[in-house]
Amino acid sequence: PAPAPAPAFPSAVVAAAFASHARRPDVLFSDMEAAVVRGMRTKSADAGSMDTVLARELQRRDRHSKRKIRLLETQLQPWFAAAEKFTERTLAVVYCGPRRYEMQAQRLLIGRGTPTAPVDIDLAADAPALRVSRRQCEICLTHTADFYVTNLGMSTIFVNARPLLPNTRQKIEHNTVLAIDTFSLVFVVNLDLLANLRRDLQ
Repeated sequence: PAPAPAPAFPSAVVAAAFASHARRPDVLFSDMEAAVVRGMRTKSADAGSMDTVLARELQRRDRHSKRKIRLLETQLQPWFAAAEKFTERTLAVVYCGPRRYEMQAQRLLIGRGTPTAPVDIDLAADAPALRVSRRQCEICLTHTADFYVTNLGMSTIFVNARPLLPNTRQKIEHNTVLAIDTFSLVFVVNLDLLANLRRDLQ
């Protein structure tokens, strides 16, 4: 008579071992058990290897971001000297390469502008920005006189080398560095105006 079908098992490794036993009934149960253990160890080793690869990639990206931060820090001094000349309406200044953008409203939108959907800081103005969302992130001044950046795009951006996931926000301070794709932006606050705003709130 034809052998009864093997029951369904939650583990593919165990199911394969029982299928092997059905084909070779002379195999001892202890041999089948050893095969199951070997298969599980192999799967565990593969998972551990994948975790190691991911950890190394994250470490590589972290080192790359920190190198960019250190490079920017060596270039900040001349920028800060120019940033000292704020107008009375300028809340902050954002530097992106040779460009200087003043934040004079409560919100500042950064992204890849189009004729029908302009942004305050167009990262595609001087270089290709295909991996930048049209509305990538927004800097806003809250009612408590604090600055926050919100990631509106589909990809992760970095705030002082720390990842900011999509649809999340983070408080930013004077001299914060934002990394968006290949672009690095330096956020410089008008500290005198900010102090006045906070005094008015007290």
